This record gives sequence, structure tokens and C-alpha cells, in this order.
Amino acid sequence: MADNGCCKNEMSLNCNGMCGGFRALVILAMLLVTHLAWADRTVAAETAATSGRPTSSSLFERQPLGFDQQTADRMAATLRNLPGEAPKLIGFARGQRRVLGHGGGALMLLLALAIGYGIYGRVRLSNWIKAALAPLFERIPSAGNQWPAAIAELLAATLLPISLWGLWEFVKALTDFHGPLFMIAGQLLLAWTVYSFTLTVVRELVIRPLLPISSEHGRYIFRFSRLLLAYGITLKVCTNLIAIFGAPADVVALIDTALRLSLIIMLAVVTVHRNAVVALLPDLPNLLYRGFVAAFVRFYPVLWTLTLTIALIQLMGFAALAHFLWARTWLPIGLFLLAVTLNHLSIRALRGSLFPDSAPHPNAVNLYRSLARLVRYTITIATLACFFHLIGAYHPVYNLAARPVMTVGNQTVSILVLGRALLIVALFWLAATLIRDYCEFSIYPQLNIDPGVANAINTFVVYVIVAIGVLASVEAVGLGMGTITLFAGALGIGLGMGLQSMANNLTSGVTLIFTRALRKGDVVTTGDTLGIIQEVGIRATRMKTPDAIEYLVPNSEFVDGKLVNWTRSDPYTRVHVPIGVSYDADPDVVRRIMEEVAAHTPNVQADPKPEVRFANLGDSSLNFELLLWINVKEVQPEKVRSDLYFALFRALKDAGIEIPYPQRDIHIRSSEVLIPEPNSSKASQDDGL
Repeated sequence: MADNGCCKNEMSLNCNGMCGGFRALVILAMLLVTHLAWADRTVAAETAATSGRPTSSSLFERQPLGFDQQTADRMAATLRNLPGEAPKLIGFARGQRRVLGHGGGALMLLLALAIGYGIYGRVRLSNWIKAALAPLFERIPSAGNQWPAAIAELLAATLLPISLWGLWEFVKALTDFHGPLFMIAGQLLLAWTVYSFTLTVVRELVIRPLLPISSEHGRYIFRFSRLLLAYGITLKVCTNLIAIFGAPADVVALIDTALRLSLIIMLAVVTVHRNAVVALLPDLPNLLYRGFVAAFVRFYPVLWTLTLTIALIQLMGFAALAHFLWARTWLPIGLFLLAVTLNHLSIRALRGSLFPDSAPHPNAVNLYRSLARLVRYTITIATLACFFHLIGAYHPVYNLAARPVMTVGNQTVSILVLGRALLIVALFWLAATLIRDYCEFSIYPQLNIDPGVANAINTFVVYVIVAIGVLASVEAVGLGMGTITLFAGALGIGLGMGLQSMANNLTSGVTLIFTRALRKGDVVTTGDTLGIIQEVGIRATRMKTPDAIEYLVPNSEFVDGKLVNWTRSDPYTRVHVPIGVSYDADPDVVRRIMEEVAAHTPNVQADPKPEVRFANLGDSSLNFELLLWINVKEVQPEKVRSDLYFALFRALKDAGIEIPYPQRDIHIRSSEVLIPEPNSSKASQDDGL
């Protein structure tokens, strides 16, 4: 991710084309997971059979719901006889009031006043919180100016109920009082806290909105979220209160099941609106994520049906089956969305911290790429580990990868061992590139180290760290130093038989790096090619020409061949600009004009001063030569020469000095030529006859 160009290319691709590949990948993953889960279940069954321990319960084992038909009949009879039970309920309430006393009544009154103030005084409280947090929020960039207001609204909505609920918990722990009315107050405070917090979060996300969502979909989601939240919290509080007042456990279970069923039905009705649900997914410049969104939109009816089925299965008591299906559908989807979101936020944070300007420095770009690569690898590995753990395939995958696939010497090697070795090498390589890019971004500029020296240090550090990583990976595989010696001997034989050219380039690369004959940024000419050194590698050197053509030149060509380094010890180079004027021109005037033009031309060094030489008296012109100095690392000689010719032509023309055409004198030598008469040939033929 990494880069602006990569993101634009990813965004320009067709998501429909990715759907096929994404679905194929999902199908293959599901087949693999099914196979591994079946293998895991088989291994577990075999282990249990050999050890004598019982196996785990079946997925289709139903747990008791806690109620039966008699519970429903008893509740129906209670509801029919409810008017006759009113005097008993009134007497129970009066008894609780006497138990609570005047202090408890005052507490309930204070609670009612607090709830009223929380409802009607929230705007004032929100303004007070915004003013208190203003110094902190001033440090947040303008792009996130909506978040301070959202945080202030959330604090204003939840500060009072959370404080009162915390006070209630403190009193309960201090006095160990469990009176019914006191418990009712606790339930109301908890319901108020949950309702205020959840509703405020939903409102700030979809109404403000903090999420990029249309106003139509935002209002739809908020309206139904408020309805479902109020309905669910109210019925849950009623269920808890019924339990507090001593209702039988089967009655509480029946009411709770009815509540969950009604919520499932309402959620199914709300989420049948596909566009509103899809609008909650953020628009991220990630190719895999876009393929996922396209597949999600296409298969949304299947996912909606599957989700409703899982909820009903859970409600019917098949908790194991519901957990199995849930852990293999929505939990991996949520894990994937979490990983993509974390990657996007991390990349955006890196770009904001490293690219404060619109034109970032190349060293900052390199450091950003290294950090982004490290973030992606870390998130990918953590996501895969969590995914296999969620679907229950961690142990089967581990056992399958731990099986030996080959034998090297006396050591068996498995896929797990090879993967561990590759992971060690990858980590050392990431660490080496990160250290190199951080030094180029921060350390070398502070110490004012020459770019050539910095490149040599970077090359040495990278190869040393990678070599250590390779040795560590070989040791992790278990091959040992004897095997390394064996491979070194084989490599020596290969070098002697057919790798002389590669060995020559490697040796030349080490020579160039440590003798500093070539450094990053040097302007060199090898053969007929002029270019700027981009990187001195261990085998080849990367060079870019002024036409933006990159060459990979073997290092042996720089060591064995002729090399012109324009900036080896000094980046300043003298440029010759010849020009000819008419014989009628005054040489002193021509010299003055040329010196003035050179002084006012960009990229011409003032010291040493430009010099004008009278070259010679030509056949048709007075020939002059302008000599000046430029920094070849900053500008090309052809560019400066072109600017000078433009300026000299205008200045000489304005001064009336002619730039003559070449003049040649042609001398024709004349001689008598006998031209035969027109009929002489015919007359001769007649005479001959």
C-alpha cells in the first residue's frame, strides 16, 4: 500500500474482475478449512478412543431452554388473573416504600431529577465539555475537526448516567443493600447509561456523520437503531425486574426468549435493506477489500438468510451448531474488516507523519515504504493466526505442517521448519531495510554524511544483517555449521566451473563500495552512456540517464573498463560554448555581451567567473568561446548550453551583430572547348560512304 500511484492503480481496476478470483479463493479456503476441521475431529476422536476419554458433544446436541409448555400455560393464567392481583401488588409496593424509608425516597427523587437534567441539560453540558477540551482539540488537524465535537457529545450524554451508576455501585458495595426499589434504581441507571452511550455513538457516526455515508441511509439506520435500542433495553429491564421480584426461573427464561425472538425479527426487517447496510462499509483503496465488498453485495441475500438462520438456531438451543457456523462466517469477516481498517489507519498515520508537505523527500518515501511493508506483514500474520484459531484449524494446520517432507543429512525438514526459516530471513530483511531507510531519513542528514559514504554503510549493514538472518534460519532448520561448510564447498566448485563472471562482479562490487570509486549521486560516463548512479549493488550498479532510462551495469565493467566520473572529487565542470560573429563586429563589444549573458543565465557559477576567449579568425566569422562553470549534479551541460545560445542569439540580434553564414569563394577555370556542329557527325558519315 502502499503508495499514491499504487493506490490509484488499485482504485482504477475493475472490481467485477476481482470477484471471480476472490470467490475462488474463498471456496478454496473453505475446502481447506473443512478438510482440516474434519481431520482435527478425526484425530480428536482417535485420541479419545485410545485414551478412554469421552469425545466432545455433537454439534446437533440441543441444550434445554429453561421452560416448557407448562410455563406458558402458567403465564397465561397469571395474565388472566392479573386484575385480581392488583391489591397484592399495591401492598407490596407500600411495603417496599416503608423498607426504603425517607432516605430511599429522597434518593429516588434525586435520581429522577438527575435523569431529567441529563435529558434537558445535555446541550449546556456538551458546551461546557467542548470549552474544557478546546485546548486539547486545537492540536488535532483540520481534517479531523468533527471528532472533537463527537467526543464532546458522547461525554455529555454519558458522563452523568455513568457517574450515577458508579455511585449506585459504590453504595451497593458499601451497604450490601439489595432492596427491590434500590435494585430497580440500579437497573434504570444501567439502562440509561447503555442507551445514552449506544445511541450517541450511532448518531455521531451516521448523522454527523463521521462515516462516509449518505444522509438518507444515515437517517434510516439511526431511526431504526433508536427504536430497536429502546425496545430491547426496555424489555431487558422488565425481564430483570421480574427476576428481582422473585419470578420463577422458567418464567424469566420464557420472557427472555420471547424478547430475543422479537429482536431477531426486528433486526431481520431492518437489515433486509441491503443498500443501507452496505453503506456502512468504508470506501478504502485496497484491491482485496474492494473484491470483498463486491462479493458481499452480490451474496448479501445468502448472508442475510444465513445470519437469520444462525440466530434462530441459537434461540432454539443448538448453541454448539450456532457457534460453529458463526465462527466460520461472520467472525472471519469481522476479522478481515478489522485487519483492513487497521492497515488503512496505520498507513494513513504514517503518511501524515512522514509527508507533511505535498512534495515528500525521497528518503521519507523510502522510510514510508519500509514501515508500510512491516505493518502489512505484521497485520497479515496476526490475522492469519487469529483466523485459524477462530475456525478451529490451528492445531490441524500445525500438525500437517510439522510432518517431515525431506531429510537433509541426519535432520528431517518439514514445511513448518522451512516456514520458520523463511520467516526469520524475512524479519531480518525487513529490519535491515528499515534501519537503512531510517538512517537515510534521520541519521545521515543530522551527521552530514556524504551520500557515497552513506550508500557504502547501507550496503554493508544490509548484507551483514541479511547474512546473520540466513545463518539464524539455517540454525533454526537444524542444519548446523557442517552443512554450511558443505554448501560453501559446493559453491566454491561452482565458482571454479562456471560462475567466474558472477564472482568477478561480486568482487568488483565490494571493491567499488569500499574504495568509494562510485557513490550514489555520481555523474559518470561508461562507454557512450552518461548517467547518474542510483545504487551501487553487490553485483550490478543501477544508473539512470538524463532521459530517465535506467541501466543495470555489471560492476566488472566499471572496474575493468574506462570510467569517467564527473563528480568524483568535485561536482563542478567547465562548459565550452563556441559562437561566431561577423567580421564587422567589435570583439570587445562581443566579449562584453557574452559576459553579461553568462552572468544572468541560471545555473552558471559566479566563481570562477565566466571567461570569453577569442578562438581564431575563421573563414567567414570571428570565432569566440565562452567558458563557464556549472554544478553537474544540479543541471545538465546541454541544458545550460541551450539557455546560453537562446540568450546570446537575442542579445547579439538586439545589438545589431550578425551571425554570418559560411562564405565560400568559387573560382571557375575557363578553357576552349570544341563543340561539334550539329550536322558534322552526319556529314562525316556521308563522306565515309
